[in-house]
Amino acid sequence: MDLKCYLSPTKARTLPQGDRHRALASCALRNLWHAIYDSCPSILQLSPPDGKKIVDPFLEWAQENRLSMSWSLHIHLLDWLLHERKWKSSVTSAHIKELLAASAMRWISNNMENIGDIDTRSIVIYSPHLPGYAVGGIKSSSATESPKLKLLKVSKDDQPDNNVFVLVKDIDSWTHGGWSPIPL
Repeated sequence: MDLKCYLSPTKARTLPQGDRHRALASCALRNLWHAIYDSCPSILQLSPPDGKKIVDPFLEWAQENRLSMSWSLHIHLLDWLLHERKWKSSVTSAHIKELLAASAMRWISNNMENIGDIDTRSIVIYSPHLPGYAVGGIKSSSATESPKLKLLKVSKDDQPDNNVFVLVKDIDSWTHGGWSPIPL
């Protein structure tokens, strides 16, 4: 069984109807569909009724480029949308904010990378496609507190040419030792 079938709609469709691997691939692809569109409903509206014209070719591209389906998923989708002639002109700053916010929320919800550093509770994500601004995400500090997202101003001198992120302790007075590239 080729594991690429779980990330590639084209490869999944080559599996025989009724085969359990096809059912598992279909389930994995459906989960990715939900991971993308549940947090970015405006992107789904670009490709009605089911978003397949975006999600299927994006997943093929992501699989070909061995991109992660981790917290950086929506940033990869942003890059893909802005490099595809068909979608580039449809993407607005509201879409960009939504995609960056979705990545921040995925980091907040799923990230165990810095579990040893309990003081690192925030991420700041910058994209040159939203010049002058970054999206910050703050993990909750208790079970009763909700995670938060903030739109942050970025000084002209601190605006890289690529999508980047930094982990910080305090998002309200964030300073950092440098941006890191978005993980593939």
